[in-house]
Amino acid sequence: MYTNEELVRYSDIIVHGTLTYSYSFVEWYASGNVAVPSVYTVWTIKHSESFKGKNDVKTEFVVNGGTYNDIVQNVMHDTVMNIGDEVVVFLTKDPDSIYKDYYYMVGIESGIYKIHDDIIKNSYLKSSYDTNSFKETLRNQN
Repeated sequence: MYTNEELVRYSDIIVHGTLTYSYSFVEWYASGNVAVPSVYTVWTIKHSESFKGKNDVKTEFVVNGGTYNDIVQNVMHDTVMNIGDEVVVFLTKDPDSIYKDYYYMVGIESGIYKIHDDIIKNSYLKSSYDTNSFKETLRNQN
């Protein structure tokens, strides 16, 4: 679990935007003599504002879990993401990680805040803030 200051520090990019698209894929790993699937979902966020890092139109990032064909894997317990969600995501990239060349959320579920009715909330951290105040804090930390 990360504090907001740690999320900012460990992020390569911090983006406010809308989730516009997702797709899932599976990778197979050996566990003894058994092949075990691991499902990943890639999300596309259309940028409204960038607080740190590049200022592109959109960014793709990956999360553990999802549905691929008949394989369902739930990893994120407190955070449900849907196309159309307005979010702020704290993302990093490490080619040596299991996520390869994809960005991924810092602190897993700590790294996404959903916005609804001018309140920004992280379900996993059980924290919520006034959206404008939260965004202003992010602008001032960089």
